[in-house]
Amino acid sequence: MLSVKIYTDIEDEGYLRQAKTVIEEAWRVEDQGTQYAVELGLRTVDPYRGKRAPSRGDHLDLGKHIANFPTDGGVLTTGAEFTHAVVGHYVALGPGDLSPKTLAHEFGHILGFNDGYVRGYTDLGEMGFEILELTAFFDDIMSAPREGRVQVTHFKLLMEAL
Repeated sequence: MLSVKIYTDIEDEGYLRQAKTVIEEAWRVEDQGTQYAVELGLRTVDPYRGKRAPSRGDHLDLGKHIANFPTDGGVLTTGAEFTHAVVGHYVALGPGDLSPKTLAHEFGHILGFNDGYVRGYTDLGEMGFEILELTAFFDDIMSAPREGRVQVTHFKLLMEAL
């Protein structure tokens, strides 16, 4: 079992319980009788510790916002224009729906994994954009966030890194 400390300023306990369940279920694998799993240690904190926090609707400088969190764990926060992550550091949630697999994929970035796909686009002018996405492994959560799953390889890489 790999325990991962995550700091958050999200106060919705129902959402946090659901996010914890989704991530822990996705990041659980068994191989030849050995079970690999992640356990989230979610800690709700006030990143501004009494200082004036941005009000709802204010422009949020995400870099400055993230810098207010403790540095001995990952961060799960809101306020981004779109959901994204910085490898080894944080997941910032944006508006809109977020599938369970995509949340598990973004959490993989906190663990240190990069995207396993290459994405590019071509500007077609008035016709819009053509998006090209190349995926190396269709069953790997970091390569295929909507369909992939966590692999034993992920845990072996984590154990090597530790």
